[in-house]
Amino acid sequence: MKVLSTVEGTSALYPDSTLKAGLLPFKDAKADDTFYADISDMINAGNTTPFIYAGWENTIVNTGNKMLEFMQDKASIKDVSDQLDEDQDSVVNNQPEVITTVTEEIPQESCAKLVGRCFAEATGSDIALISLGTWISGNGTNQNNDGVSGKLYAKNITDYDICTILPTGWSRTINTIRLTGKQIRALYEEGYDAVGTGKNYPYMLVNPEDMKLEDEKTYQVAISGISEKLASETEVTDSGIVGLDAVKEFFGQFKTLSEADTEWK
Repeated sequence: MKVLSTVEGTSALYPDSTLKAGLLPFKDAKADDTFYADISDMINAGNTTPFIYAGWENTIVNTGNKMLEFMQDKASIKDVSDQLDEDQDSVVNNQPEVITTVTEEIPQESCAKLVGRCFAEATGSDIALISLGTWISGNGTNQNNDGVSGKLYAKNITDYDICTILPTGWSRTINTIRLTGKQIRALYEEGYDAVGTGKNYPYMLVNPEDMKLEDEKTYQVAISGISEKLASETEVTDSGIVGLDAVKEFFGQFKTLSEADTEWK
């Protein structure tokens, strides 16, 4: 942590092109054109404290967002302190709600089926296209941030576990598009060009088992993984439904959850 909390340590992890865009509250870091510009003198004077990541994003993001509000003169330092205390209490003293119990390991593709079925049902869509996260050489450090990248293990499942597989994370909403059956097949075969390299991530096509796509029929599709090209060719609708809320409600229907429950009947 001592190495990583220096300009040199952090710079070693990221290409030069991204360093100025990142939040780097370290001595000698370039703070112009960032939220840190107005307080860089205080930071460089040493008015900071070590911070070690020991929890999930629902803790760090809350405090981080409040700190950004402080830097934008939208919150006081007491607001930041109160938010940190609240987040710390939620980690130390609160027991997360058990939503369901997984009885066997559910692999990545089956998790994508569960997410797709959930997103489709929550948005009243006919089918879902859910991209899969995997490492593709040449796609940089971001890779696919809009897909299912994990699996579920046999254990009690909380919102922490759900977010390890959820394309929408803690707070993003579900998007839908409208495509013909022919367009859906073409997009499924093409995959998701997440970073514009043409090295695409596969989609899982999730639909009721008795459904047969008709080429000329138009369907509403719940989708995770919308490339710039696709966004320019079709209208993307924000459902306003938070993915985490939808999955918690969906998983909560099952006392126990197994791979057999991934099938959409």
